[in-house]
Amino acid sequence: PAFLREAENFTLLVKNNIWYRKFNFSKRNILPTINSTYLKNCIYDAQTDPFCPIFRLGKIVEAAGQDFQEMAVEGGVMALQINWDCNLDRAASHCVPKYSFRRLDNKDSAHTVSPGYNFRFAKYYKNSDGTESRT
Repeated sequence: PAFLREAENFTLLVKNNIWYRKFNFSKRNILPTINSTYLKNCIYDAQTDPFCPIFRLGKIVEAAGQDFQEMAVEGGVMALQINWDCNLDRAASHCVPKYSFRRLDNKDSAHTVSPGYNFRFAKYYKNSDGTESRT
């Protein structure tokens, strides 16, 4: 059995910012209409509360078509993707995040040479001050 069976009900607060430098436009996923009272009580739901930035781990896994209790035994790597499809010719209020979820690792560890999620490269770039960094 899973060691932390109740982790399915743990929550995750996601903070995300976008910035279109050329248009001097920025936005965050905690929308201007969201206040602290709302944040204390909301849980993301694609139908009833699509702008709440607080996610239940079990719902993330379920939305990706996986079973949390099964995944909790072996582990797994999940992706939470935030899509900002912004038409800057329209009002800023139309620029809102849309969330989607998927599993990144191979569920069937018996049929993979290297189970889990692996990075095989790094991307290097220069910061504005000229120092080299990597992702």
